[in-house]
Amino acid sequence: MDRNNCKRPTISDIAARLNLSTATVSRALRGSPLVKAETARQVLQVAQELGYVTNHVAQALHSSTTRTIGIVVPSTIGGHVFPQIFALIQRSAMEHGYAAYICTSSDSAFTEAENLQLLMKRRVDGIIIRPVKHCEQNIPYYQQVINSGIPLVFLDCHPQGFPATVVTTDHYQGARQLVESLLNQGVRHIAFMHREAVSSVELRLQGYLDALTARGIPVDDELIAPESISEPECLERWLLDRLQRQPLDGIFCVNEGVCKRVLAILSTRGRLKDIALATFDDVSLVQHFGVPLLCGIQNAQAIANACMELVLDNPAPKKPQTHVFQTRLIQHLPFRLE
Repeated sequence: MDRNNCKRPTISDIAARLNLSTATVSRALRGSPLVKAETARQVLQVAQELGYVTNHVAQALHSSTTRTIGIVVPSTIGGHVFPQIFALIQRSAMEHGYAAYICTSSDSAFTEAENLQLLMKRRVDGIIIRPVKHCEQNIPYYQQVINSGIPLVFLDCHPQGFPATVVTTDHYQGARQLVESLLNQGVRHIAFMHREAVSSVELRLQGYLDALTARGIPVDDELIAPESISEPECLERWLLDRLQRQPLDGIFCVNEGVCKRVLAILSTRGRLKDIALATFDDVSLVQHFGVPLLCGIQNAQAIANACMELVLDNPAPKKPQTHVFQTRLIQHLPFRLE
């Protein structure tokens, strides 16, 4: 069969079958209380028989909404919490009758800007974005989205100095609590792995520093891994060097991905039992290695709910809002440092 010659069923076809006006059929399909229950039932039954599908594009031409949202993500997202958050956002969008356009920025500010332009052309009703590193160069594009009247919600981090609406975890307090818990268990020489040019990581670093300072423990810059060691090989060399030269008894891993690599390195060197580990989010490898680990769990469901509430809030709030959620500490096995 030639698909080009196949005529899609329309509201007029349903109206003709039931001898109703197109206006009545349209109201029935929208669930209007003005249509009698029996009439609505007949309309829905015939629509199903004919294979009628609502034309959302046509609806958008008559309203100010397209019932779509945009989700912009970098290609590299450590751990499982952010994929979990984005999955929850997508499910919530579907439950509210919205479709989601998911765009990947490939860790490129240029690609991220292109994604924002595309979503604006699609007339999405809101955009949720976890920006790329060094995202300050895209501030003009963020402002363009806001000026167009589209709610823009930053997830987890945002460009410095930009008045943004943000949904995030309390990275500072979460990190400080993790380090304080290590200190309470007798750990004193704690490495920080590793620094990144991302606002959330900088807040975690500050929490780490303040926890040490509050206990009168001098900060050793040699134990703070720089951004330049992000590659696995560099990270391994840096850690092995510190294990040889420093009396290291604890490691604060900035995220789950780093923690998994650290676990693998310590395992090959037989050092799992004498190094206390702390990280954000749960680590699936813990059960495999059977090692003590302190985790700060982010509230993925609450974060996803807040993002959706903000993008569906019409009109968008005039002033930037910040929604901050606390972490929950979980310890897998007690530390028994040798």
